[in-house]
Amino acid sequence: MPQRRTQPDDPDALTHTMREAAPRKRPSGVKLRKAERERAQAAFLDAFAASANVTAACKRAGVSRQTMYAWQEHDEAFSLRYKQAEAEACDVIRAAIHEHAIRGWDEPVVSMGKVVYVGGKPLMQHKYDSSLLAKLATARLPEFRERSREGEGASTIRIIIETDNREVGTAPHGSPFSL
Repeated sequence: MPQRRTQPDDPDALTHTMREAAPRKRPSGVKLRKAERERAQAAFLDAFAASANVTAACKRAGVSRQTMYAWQEHDEAFSLRYKQAEAEACDVIRAAIHEHAIRGWDEPVVSMGKVVYVGGKPLMQHKYDSSLLAKLATARLPEFRERSREGEGASTIRIIIETDNREVGTAPHGSPFSL
């Protein structure tokens, strides 16, 4: 059977590639032979470590989630390798958070529902995820951690609108408060 050629911008390319990579589904209740199980476990663990997604990893290995959970419960060696893959998956997530919070990404400028072009090229703006950055700072830097309201240094800020001297709200000192 000739292999289908796909272009990188072909929307069916990813689906087609996943179908090629995934093993054929076996009938329910039919157990894998030892060599097949070892290949499926290795495929699952590699995919899980890279994607941090159990469902996608199961699909890649051609097994159900129930099968993977049974391996985890009854196969000590697999359970240990799963924990290692899980640690790698957490690193993948940490790297993605770091990428969005620290390095950011480019996004086209959109005005009135259309991309803005300058000199024939889309106008790009560099963005950062400030909420992820704040969470990273809170996790890593003690001075960014919330203080208890009754603890030392806790205070309240009052926001007053000058035009009619009306109080709009209060917030603990140091917390983001927007009107």
